[in-house]
Amino acid sequence: MPTHSTPLPVVGPRHAAPPGRDRLSAFLTASWTALHLPVIVLLGLSAHHQAEAGSPVVATAPDLPVS
Repeated sequence: MPTHSTPLPVVGPRHAAPPGRDRLSAFLTASWTALHLPVIVLLGLSAHHQAEAGSPVVATAPDLPVS
């Protein structure tokens, strides 16, 4: 059986990311959240309002005649 005398290569980035790139990623993540969260809330409120306005109250039993 053949054996390998050399270690397997390490899988991963060859160079560490520069510190500026990490800060940029954090900023972009925070700004994406800050910009999209109000939009998501407004869409949810709009859908809720449309669902509320579109569902009329339906009687389950006919009204009894007044005698």
